[in-house]
Amino acid sequence: MSKFRFNLETVERVRKVSEEKALSDFSVAQRKFLEEVAKKETAIKSREKAMLDRAALSIARASDYTTLENYILGLGKSIQIADQAIIRARRQLNAAFRVYVGAKKSRMMIDSLKEKALADFKREKSKREQKEIDDLVSMRLVKRAGTAA
Repeated sequence: MSKFRFNLETVERVRKVSEEKALSDFSVAQRKFLEEVAKKETAIKSREKAMLDRAALSIARASDYTTLENYILGLGKSIQIADQAIIRARRQLNAAFRVYVGAKKSRMMIDSLKEKALADFKREKSKREQKEIDDLVSMRLVKRAGTAA
């Protein structure tokens, strides 16, 4: 009896590796995106705390107030920079996702071809087995007919 062997095994392995790499790249892009979002949230919380400190600060020295004001402005710039970084990270994330989906579709296509080939193989195997059984039965009948005569 022959064993099932998929003739596109090499392509299947390559597509599987490609999908795994695309998934890895996607997870790296997702991690980078989440890091950028966390940086922005940290900057926003720092700015809010500084604004509360500024409001609670008794104007004892003008230099303390201006230092705090400059710190708040700097955090505002940091937030703007973080927004731009988030936009870039989101673009990279979307691109990585599209690559992953394409790789997954390619692998799924090979999987469906493999399933079809396996079904064909089983059907052909069943036909061969049935033919062998039919041949055995007909040989027995011929032998019985020859011994009975």
